[in-house]
Amino acid sequence: MRALHRIAVPFVAAAALLAGCGESSPSANATGTPATTAAAAPAASASAKPAAGSAEFEAAIADFATKPYAFLTKAKSGPQVKGSVDPAAGNVAQVADIPAAKVKVSVTVVGKDYYAKLDGVQIPGAANKWIHFEPGKLQSLNKLLINTAQDPTGLTLIAQAIVTAKKDGTKITGTFDATKVGDGVGGIGADSVGALGEKAKAIPFTATLDAEGKLTAVSFTVPEHGEEKADTMTTTYSAVGTAVKIVKPTPVVEANEQIYAGLNG
Repeated sequence: MRALHRIAVPFVAAAALLAGCGESSPSANATGTPATTAAAAPAASASAKPAAGSAEFEAAIADFATKPYAFLTKAKSGPQVKGSVDPAAGNVAQVADIPAAKVKVSVTVVGKDYYAKLDGVQIPGAANKWIHFEPGKLQSLNKLLINTAQDPTGLTLIAQAIVTAKKDGTKITGTFDATKVGDGVGGIGADSVGALGEKAKAIPFTATLDAEGKLTAVSFTVPEHGEEKADTMTTTYSAVGTAVKIVKPTPVVEANEQIYAGLNG
């Protein structure tokens, strides 16, 4: 799935941009093609009116707006992303493990402080260190590979984009319009949406609920498009309401202007 091949790309691109710019400038040396589960700013706004049929889904995800939780995202053809979220505090910590590329990308958000660390990409001066970003210098938090700190997996975007939905016991099945989520939902980026054409407007999804009607997992299948085979992205949710402690990582180096230029380009 093409949308799963971008997780370290902004950082690798920024590092490549700096190659030859001096000893203190980062340079990239990544093997294989990195992958992603989240990306650019979504097209749907938080105030958008939900489509008919999404009431059950919205009820199922209501707790995720205020309570801490953990998530694990997997795709058949991609890596896995594991994270913890404290939406009330606006804190999130996630790690994307891409064994095929020998790259691991960690992202932590604590309040208004944003951090990223790459293992497997050689950045002189930042080896085994976190890079700190000032939010005002990034075009969006999505440049650090998550939707928002309150909703890193894009659940609210799916709810706003639902076209059809039907609840049957502990399952909600239906479709959502991917043209309305931009790059805010991992696994189906803007590049895939363009290649899918009309099929992008009816992406099939399944939400699994517990006995109380709360979400425990959501999966959706992106149809075959171009050279990309059909693939399924599944995110499981756990430990809802269990307190998590997300702290500022160390050691840290500050992102320089070239890295910002690479991320915002």
